[in-house]
Amino acid sequence: RGRRSGLALRSATDHHLDLTMMSLREWVRSDDEHVRRLPSEGTRPHLPWGPNVDALLNDPVLGISLLEKLRRDPSETVRRSVANHLNDIARRHPDRVVEICRRWSNEGDTEPSMIRHALRSLVKKGDPGALALLVLAASLIRVAARWGKTRARGRPRLRWALAPISGTG
Repeated sequence: RGRRSGLALRSATDHHLDLTMMSLREWVRSDDEHVRRLPSEGTRPHLPWGPNVDALLNDPVLGISLLEKLRRDPSETVRRSVANHLNDIARRHPDRVVEICRRWSNEGDTEPSMIRHALRSLVKKGDPGALALLVLAASLIRVAARWGKTRARGRPRLRWALAPISGTG
């Protein structure tokens, strides 16, 4: 049911962008967390199981305006969707995502785990802005990294973790 509604939403967005965005702005205020999640999922630039919508790929501001309203959502599922959406945007607009995460982190009312999840692909690529933001966001952290087994494509995988230094909480 969720995938079908997401696909229908993508089709509507592709053909009737302005009308769809008006509805999505209402849905972010719904009492139902599943309805609130749909604006984030339905406007993600990249979905492994759905078609891309060119307007969303080329102009991330459309989705970001919805994410701004959902980032403090009480539902972990909705916040996780926001992080996944930002991770998708980072494929084409990495600096914009780092800027958004930096602002949200500085405002202090966004879950640090959501910011880490949003930046995960940029961190794996070694993006300096994402790495710097995570280091600044966590006071005194330890980075543990090691090379893992190679992937099927023959590239090694870097495994990493961030943890507070002992005694700092």
